[in-house]
Amino acid sequence: MTSEPTLRILVVEDDPPLLALAKAILKRAGYEVIAASSAEQARTQVPDLATIDALFSDVVLPQASGMDLAEQLTRERPDLPVLLTTGQTDPSRHQEIRATGHQLLLKPYSPEHLCDALRAVLPGGSGIVGRAGDRP
Repeated sequence: MTSEPTLRILVVEDDPPLLALAKAILKRAGYEVIAASSAEQARTQVPDLATIDALFSDVVLPQASGMDLAEQLTRERPDLPVLLTTGQTDPSRHQEIRATGHQLLLKPYSPEHLCDALRAVLPGGSGIVGRAGDRP
């Protein structure tokens, strides 16, 4: 019996407690995590995009936004699954983010919501992300 390879997730979050929380949730779920607090740090830590299986990033980051990072990475690797997260409450902003084609997970999220949303964007996932009350 062979074990499944561990999926590697690049997590980008500028709020240290939230970064630690996301990292802990994903590690507990069996993922390998590369953590970064900015888009620049993420690019430095992952020079070869073939070494990651997905990007999970906050939208609001210092210097470059999570949307900018996702656009840059998917330009280089179009098949890279992307899950963005935000605590912004403006529905028009949510629509703008979803219009990029990337999935959006609203903060605050539970461990279950994060894991479900990540599974949905990974190959073989349902592609459906959200919680009760969220509109696609």
